[in-house]
Amino acid sequence: SSSETCIPTPSCRICFQGAEQGDLLNPCRCDGSVRHTHQHCLLKWISERGSWTCELCCYRFQVVAINMKRPWQWQAVNITLVEKVQMVAVFLGSLFLVASISWLLWSALSPQAVWQRRDVLFQICYGMYGFMDLVCVGLIVHEGAAVYSVLLRWRAVNLHWDVRSYDKAKDMEEA
Repeated sequence: SSSETCIPTPSCRICFQGAEQGDLLNPCRCDGSVRHTHQHCLLKWISERGSWTCELCCYRFQVVAINMKRPWQWQAVNITLVEKVQMVAVFLGSLFLVASISWLLWSALSPQAVWQRRDVLFQICYGMYGFMDLVCVGLIVHEGAAVYSVLLRWRAVNLHWDVRSYDKAKDMEEA
């Protein structure tokens, strides 16, 4: 009787295919059967999860942006109803702020607006518009972080990325 040794061939932990589907890399500290992944599988996984860290070993993948995809290759990101409302609020708040400040500056500096500056009703309007401008700035600051997060997700999906293999020596230097 002959004894056969079974040498496991590396496979991608995401699609479970081998090197025939593309080069396998080891992007994190994971070892054993979950060590390898295809670059395109990992990038798809990252874009769907929205996280740059391994869910098993918590290592932050070493990913380098290469360049932006061509405009006809751009993909939309999934956004929630709350994020849509936040984006509309920031857009409308910014629009109002630009229009209001433009009018206030024109009204304060233009020779044609001398009569406005003397009118009590317009002086009340100046105060109201100034207050609304502060409200808009607060709205933009408050909701801006959520809009920025959506823009970062969109950027992540629409860039070409290169995932680097895990370098134990470099990891030890950082620790």
